[in-house]
Amino acid sequence: MTEMNEDLRSAFESLHQRFDAQAVRMDALAERLDTRIDAVAERLDTRIDAVAERLDTRIDALAERLDTGIDALAERLDTGIDALAERMDAEAERVDRVAEEARQHAERLAEETRRETRALFEAANHRIDNLTDAVILLDQKVDRRFADLHEKIEVVSDETKAMIKFSHENLDRRVIALERRDLS
Repeated sequence: MTEMNEDLRSAFESLHQRFDAQAVRMDALAERLDTRIDAVAERLDTRIDAVAERLDTRIDALAERLDTGIDALAERLDTGIDALAERMDAEAERVDRVAEEARQHAERLAEETRRETRALFEAANHRIDNLTDAVILLDQKVDRRFADLHEKIEVVSDETKAMIKFSHENLDRRVIALERRDLS
């Protein structure tokens, strides 16, 4: 067993040596890999920094162009707004003028209407006064005519009564005369 132990020991040592050699090579490889990774990372960092710097430059240029464009647009907007405000002010003044003219026209029309209405009322009152006077005169005339007719009727009635009385007396006398004649 000793021999076998020896063989095993020798195989184990051989394996151990090989393992140690592999570990040294792995450490060397890991070191080289770390160095390479560091170099690649450094190059990537450099490139990223360069790209970031270029992007920053481009972004700054774009921002400056946008700011310039925005400023120009803002200036154009301000100019347009000012022009629009002036037009609106002018339109407001025109509307005020038209409103004032309309108000004055309405006042003139109202005054004319008042004058014409007053004149119509005065004319109507004058006509009513004339009609009233005419009715009064007509009433007086009718009263006079009525009085004249009444007087004439009285006269005619008196005359008719007198004639009837005369005729009646005359008839009585004639009847008496005829009776006397017949009696005689």
